[in-house]
Amino acid sequence: MTFAGAVIDVTKDGFTLAKRTVDNALPSIKIPPLPMQRFGTIFSDAKLRSLVQAMCLTQEQQAVAQHDEFLLDLNATDNTHYYRVNTSSTGCAVENLAFKVKTF
Repeated sequence: MTFAGAVIDVTKDGFTLAKRTVDNALPSIKIPPLPMQRFGTIFSDAKLRSLVQAMCLTQEQQAVAQHDEFLLDLNATDNTHYYRVNTSSTGCAVENLAFKVKTF
């Protein structure tokens, strides 16, 4: 299976990025950090994908998003890994990004 150039190994417990994807990852690039804001209408128009890609490219550790009454907290942990798998704006693979969804 591939996604933006990433190869994924499917296991009984889920999936991981294949070793060849990790080994062939490009070096990080310098990009300004994300603005400190709550990103709105996150579950429409591929905005969640764009936010996660931006987090990966900027090596951001946290982002907050909202859609209607749902609040989404995205947090990198010690187990989170970002890999730039190609040079496109969607060429970043993410492993183990923690998230919480709350309502208010």
